[in-house]
Amino acid sequence: MTQTQPLAGDVAIVTGASRGIGRAIAKKLAADGASVVVNYRDAADDAKSLVEQIAADGGTAVAVQADVGNVDEIVAMFDRAVEELGHVSIVVANAARMLVKPVVDSTEDDWDAIYGLNARGTFFVLREAARRIDDGGRVVVLSAGSVGGPPVPGAVLAGGSKAAAVEIARNLAAELAPRAVRVNVVAPGPTATDNFNNLPPERQAAAKSRSLLGGVAEPADIGDTIAYLVGPESRWITGQVIRVTGGG
Repeated sequence: MTQTQPLAGDVAIVTGASRGIGRAIAKKLAADGASVVVNYRDAADDAKSLVEQIAADGGTAVAVQADVGNVDEIVAMFDRAVEELGHVSIVVANAARMLVKPVVDSTEDDWDAIYGLNARGTFFVLREAARRIDDGGRVVVLSAGSVGGPPVPGAVLAGGSKAAAVEIARNLAAELAPRAVRVNVVAPGPTATDNFNNLPPERQAAAKSRSLLGGVAEPADIGDTIAYLVGPESRWITGQVIRVTGGG
């Protein structure tokens, strides 16, 4: 381990890593020395380009297709990580599905889609992490800034599912503490991903107004926070929810 590569020797799985926040997380962990499993569901070209970029920068990464809503595919993803990279020491559960919709218009299909990935999928990623991760490993779950923050109209389903993910992670921290595995949650506020940039201007303006610092986060801001939480300097932090919202 060197000062510039504190994660040298680590193997990280990042779910939903082909785009947006997940992509920034994978790039940062690779820059810090970890070998990275770039998980994707449909965006094969984006995942491939990220692996190539990491390799060009001197890092190691493999792209692994898996639908995190499918338990068999989650297990197969961990199998691939161990087969190709030797072990797993970091897991970042980032894959999620977001929905902004009034509760009166929400359907059973909406519930199944949102909770099926954000709560159920997160649970089974963490179950497999608990089974496979090295002693002393680190787990980070991505939640949302609306959890524990100002309520957001239209976020009943998404916010509820992300709140479930928080409690899954916090309680897992207690289970895995005897193995010195740390589990934390990062709750990003509005972040300048394609999804945010495609919102109507009035929605973007409202999101920016909620931040004390003004504006929205860049994906790299979230990646840097997660790199800290899986690095050696955060060795006494577990079971926590870190809000990365610019004070919103």
